[in-house]
Amino acid sequence: MAEELSKVNHRLTLLAACTGIILGLGGAMSKGPWLVSLASQSLIQNQLSCSPSINEALTVFVEIELAFAVIGGISALLVVFFWRRFFRRRAEAKHGIAG
Repeated sequence: MAEELSKVNHRLTLLAACTGIILGLGGAMSKGPWLVSLASQSLIQNQLSCSPSINEALTVFVEIELAFAVIGGISALLVVFFWRRFFRRRAEAKHGIAG
């Protein structure tokens, strides 16, 4: 019984982490142009070719996506941790009062 419960907890944790990563990537993609514009240089510096500016902007965007994915995954794991802790303490309090 305990092994089955452990498998369910691992699956829930993995599901929460994946959901957080997906939400983090979605947030990065929805706010990507704005976030990249904060880090991009002016095109006046590259009058003949905009390739360096585009490459830098794409590099920054990939870094932003990775950061948001990690932040989303960690946030989801923290939510699940505190959610479980809340319900575990609630159950312990019920059993403590009833017992």
